[in-house]
Amino acid sequence: YDQGVYAMGSAYGGMAARILLQPIEENARLLWSRQSAHPPARDGSDALELSFTVLVKLVIYVGLVFATIAVHYTSILLKLLAGAKWGSNDEATAVLSAFCVYTALLALNGTTEAFVYGVAASGKEIGRLGMAHTIIGLIFAGFATLLVSRYGTVGLVAANGVAMVLRSIYSLNFVARFFVERQKGSSVLKMSTRLLQKIMP
Repeated sequence: YDQGVYAMGSAYGGMAARILLQPIEENARLLWSRQSAHPPARDGSDALELSFTVLVKLVIYVGLVFATIAVHYTSILLKLLAGAKWGSNDEATAVLSAFCVYTALLALNGTTEAFVYGVAASGKEIGRLGMAHTIIGLIFAGFATLLVSRYGTVGLVAANGVAMVLRSIYSLNFVARFFVERQKGSSVLKMSTRLLQKIMP
């Protein structure tokens, strides 16, 4: 793969994450850390669950804007930011478009992991998250080798996307288990279904 093209895509594609998503994630983590100290209300409502579903839905919408709209304007963006040479480079525009889709996955992962870090009650839970990241890193290495050999630089972005999906699945499973225990819910599956119904656009 072309390291220069990947570095360019990472730099410009990562701007959205740094400017828009990172402040949301950091503030959400602090909010959830405070809210987790307060139990659900007597009527069954839970401010923590409400804020989680609202913020995750917000970042999903932000991510979808990049995944569905921004992908069509990467050539123009590159011409404005990096000059005509990059703007007319087909691989560069394809990689930046792939990063736009990746941003949507990054948005979901970043917010769900912020919840894990915000409400985790013990180092053991953070340790499990670290172990999950290690396993996913090994899976990423396998996918990266396969996808890069077939799709070049875009394949590397796709492998990163697979890793973000797997990390999000782990975090969402943690979230469901957390709310089952917090709200004395019936099952992780039912809680997962309920949360997904609330956060899906």
